[in-house]
Amino acid sequence: MTKALVIDAEKCTGCRICEMVCSFSHAGVFKPSSSRVDIKLDAKAGTAAPKLCVLCETCSCIEACPENAIIQDEKTKLVTIDRSKCTGCKECVFACPYGAVRYEKESNFVLVCDQCEGDPECVKTCFTEALVWVEVSGVS
Repeated sequence: MTKALVIDAEKCTGCRICEMVCSFSHAGVFKPSSSRVDIKLDAKAGTAAPKLCVLCETCSCIEACPENAIIQDEKTKLVTIDRSKCTGCKECVFACPYGAVRYEKESNFVLVCDQCEGDPECVKTCFTEALVWVEVSGVS
């Protein structure tokens, strides 16, 4: 069996702890703009929802990248970005239909969830279990 990061947006309170943990885990700073998780808040509707890479079968972000800087692992479907090739053009950001690819202005680099290579930090701190790491069948 394979594990996957699953989102239950109805459980998200918008606390943004997952963003802070993600940014610290990846960049050593507590800064939402450095996070691979993006909490979309809708104040009017009173809702919050985590946005993460959904591991598309055919990735629009990969197809849009003019530098071939985005790679998807055939087995895990995890998407990674080669920092040495990424020019920060943001074509992948515009192409992602889920809003899961983020641009970090300070570094001129794009960010995407790598599921912490199988041990997602965001899951460990999500007290409402809006983000969970579960076994799934039918995925190779």
